[in-house]
Amino acid sequence: MLRPILIALIVLSARTAEAGYGFNDIGYGTQSAGLAGADLAVTSNTFALTINPAGLKSIEKSRFDFMLEPYYSDVHHQDAYAGTATPDNRLGGSVGAGYARRISNRLVAGIGLFVQGGAGNVYKNLQNQFGTSDDLSALFGTVKLAPGLSWDVTDKLTVGTSIAVLYSSARQKVFPTTSVDGFSGFRVDGLAGWSGAARVGALYDITPRWTLAASYSTRSKIRLEGGKVTVNREASAQPNLIYSETSLDGLNFPQELS
Repeated sequence: MLRPILIALIVLSARTAEAGYGFNDIGYGTQSAGLAGADLAVTSNTFALTINPAGLKSIEKSRFDFMLEPYYSDVHHQDAYAGTATPDNRLGGSVGAGYARRISNRLVAGIGLFVQGGAGNVYKNLQNQFGTSDDLSALFGTVKLAPGLSWDVTDKLTVGTSIAVLYSSARQKVFPTTSVDGFSGFRVDGLAGWSGAARVGALYDITPRWTLAASYSTRSKIRLEGGKVTVNREASAQPNLIYSETSLDGLNFPQELS
């Protein structure tokens, strides 16, 4: 009796732990989010395409899944000029959908469309050191189209793979309507690009109650091109400076082994 009480006291006295996963969504669908992404061996829906493609094996005939994940952003900006300001995009959400169908006794094929990841905040009419109220924002997002399949090699071993096409975009504003001596506000629009990634996975049923799982995804480099940068030069009585071909690189979704 003492041991359960001790465990309960330890759990109840633990401090809150907060974690993030870079640009990536921590889970896909209710099951994945409820397990905080630790669903590698138990994925039983079409979202296995982006978690562990071997998990498609659980689909008996055909299946369609749709997810809508709302979120609330609890962040803020604070400085001597704006005080404490909250972003204007605190409420948001991500969506995803997948369809899979059993082709034979050992083969299941599917395709899914997911929000792969994103980040960014929007502050409108933020007081700044230049004496103006202006916008400050930076937004990045990626969606992924991923066809894939699973194959039962034996009654115990299943392997799967998915090949993804990713579309990423970004935009930014740094006090774009502000132009004073020594500072020119600017904005970046239209940055976008395509990239690819692959994921392979495996499931091995040791017993009816124990399953060994593994999943690996390749690194996906993100290069955004075609953007336009507009620099506000009203203070110098000159026309705005425009860069019509702007690119951004150095971002990537890293390789992952689970």
